[in-house]
Amino acid sequence: MKLPEKLLQRLKARSPELFITYFATSSKDGKTNLLPIPFSDVVNDELILLPDLFAQKTKVNLNENHHASLSFTSEKDGTNIVLEGTADIVQWGHPAKFKIFGLTAEDVLNHYGDWDSTVEPVLEADESIRPTVFAERGVIIFKPERLVEASI
Repeated sequence: MKLPEKLLQRLKARSPELFITYFATSSKDGKTNLLPIPFSDVVNDELILLPDLFAQKTKVNLNENHHASLSFTSEKDGTNIVLEGTADIVQWGHPAKFKIFGLTAEDVLNHYGDWDSTVEPVLEADESIRPTVFAERGVIIFKPERLVEASI
């Protein structure tokens, strides 16, 4: 689904004060998690990228259930938009050619900067304190499939 034009224009303006954004996920048994989250980017006018913010419950939910909702609201002008769709996460450590919604992990992670050892000083930390698995940083990719509510 292509995002509504008015929403696209506002998202591409990249002004954080335009919206309060919430990302909702649920576990396979229906327990919900609501995450206030900053909007990051739009790709191909149909995918929305969000930082994972080390949100462990969101990550667990996305591993169990890819259905999610994303809402944008603004007190300034009464905008309220709710999108339902599918989401997944690309994390540091995914193979470069790993694909989600037609995007490779390499494309997504390169867009957000070089996440290799030159900018990850923790990789040089003493082995006794360095995590054995790096899966903390990532980008959530949300693919809207249905506009649930809109007042723009």
